[in-house]
Amino acid sequence: MVRRSKSLMVICNSLGTGGAEKHTVSLVNGLHRKGWSIVLVYLSHSTDLLAELDEGLRSRAIYVHRRSYLDLAAVASIRRLLAQYRVSSILSVNQLPLLYSLLSRGLDRRIQLFSGWHTTKIPIRESVKFYLSAWWMFKFTTKVIYVCETQMNHWSSRWLHIRGRGLYIYNGIDVKKFVLPKQETRLEYRERLDIPQGALVLVSIAMLRPEKRHVDMVSALKRLVDKGFDVYLLCVGEGSERDSIILAAEELGLKRRVKLIGLVDDVQPYLAASDATLMLSNAIETFSIAVLESLSCGCPVVAYDIGGIREQIVADEQGVVLPFRDEGALVAAIERLQSQRHRLDKKRLHDYVAGQFSVDNMVQAYEELFLGENLLSEREN
Repeated sequence: MVRRSKSLMVICNSLGTGGAEKHTVSLVNGLHRKGWSIVLVYLSHSTDLLAELDEGLRSRAIYVHRRSYLDLAAVASIRRLLAQYRVSSILSVNQLPLLYSLLSRGLDRRIQLFSGWHTTKIPIRESVKFYLSAWWMFKFTTKVIYVCETQMNHWSSRWLHIRGRGLYIYNGIDVKKFVLPKQETRLEYRERLDIPQGALVLVSIAMLRPEKRHVDMVSALKRLVDKGFDVYLLCVGEGSERDSIILAAEELGLKRRVKLIGLVDDVQPYLAASDATLMLSNAIETFSIAVLESLSCGCPVVAYDIGGIREQIVADEQGVVLPFRDEGALVAAIERLQSQRHRLDKKRLHDYVAGQFSVDNMVQAYEELFLGENLLSEREN
């Protein structure tokens, strides 16, 4: 394969808070530090993550105003940027950016086009339109990059995948940032939250939306309390389900045991205060960043069987994968973690993430792909 120049445009929906957006910011920061010329284009004016870009990149994060779903003026703006920055490769993040990438590149096949695909579930009402458009667009890409093998196999079995075009590269996190907590931090935050030092603390790091199943967590908490456990739940995030969670906690007499933390810049202190992370989503979770962050901080995970969770939790010490909405199994899993928590080797959890899911590994894999170094054949379908 021909070795390409280190000039990349990334097109994403927005810089709002979300898994695909966080992944994008980590990737462009990593490539920028390795000497890449990066242009980051976003199509919706949401900039929550703009401050997380490296300082040298912020001036190259360009909002292209889009007045409608398909705005030809926006396409023309992106085309001018491609020429201005002499871009050799484009990475689009999900469906709409892929459409704009294709139209902006036009017939110039000197520019490679990669589609970063973070989606797994599509609403039924949108599925026909999605399959018709996505299959056609995939045919004109250099490669389709999935975030885990389970996701790649999912789309392969639904005929969306174009044989020979797809591969997976795992999400990665900064393991130098998500480190094992100090005991002082654990004690300090438990005291701040009015939680006894010997209590069992569960944490959820997710937006408060219906599909995240926070009410299931509150229901399981009630069963544990009735069994005599001194247990608390931290909900780190914000969203439309806040009032429903408060109501469920009040109705079950758990108001002081359910702590709604809200949005925070740093989740580590809450992981430090906790004994296990709950991830009970029934949709959207393709390959959870929160799971990796939890494990890297020495916090095992209890999760419903969704997306690529079985590629993240592969040993008993890392946590438990449960059938969807099996509350009995959820309670039993938490009881088991309670009995084992004082014997848990947290360093092994951190080292596992560092070896398999570091942002450095992820950035290296993308760089090899963009430069035409065919070193990822074992991850291709």
